[in-house]
Amino acid sequence: MRGLDPGAGQRYDALVLTNRSTSTCRVYGYGGVQLLDAARRPLPTHQVRVQSAPPRLVLLRPGASAYSLLHWTVLPDGTESQTGPCEPTPTYLLVTPPDETQPIALGWGSAVCSHGLIFQAAYAPGTGPAY
Repeated sequence: MRGLDPGAGQRYDALVLTNRSTSTCRVYGYGGVQLLDAARRPLPTHQVRVQSAPPRLVLLRPGASAYSLLHWTVLPDGTESQTGPCEPTPTYLLVTPPDETQPIALGWGSAVCSHGLIFQAAYAPGTGPAY
């Protein structure tokens, strides 16, 4: 995860996959995400796949990376508590890369309001935008 420029209750992160093998591999699409608590139990998560840029095949040579932009809010919506935390704060983000079945647990420490709503862009080459 590579934190990006937050503002006005909005948060952005680049979810980066790096090819650590000695062979070229491919990434296409979005994969999956699931918020987890400290005991690794699922928390409310609603993944929305952003269609602003259509998925494309990304070839990753050894050492190369692909990223997916994640966007969420830390401001409660009208159906959540307005005086306390909107939802339980996750400890982990479970990430399943595209075309894979084995998820990877990454540390996470930000509230995700709107019942765990996370917008995700398709993977693209690189490590994310330079903010």
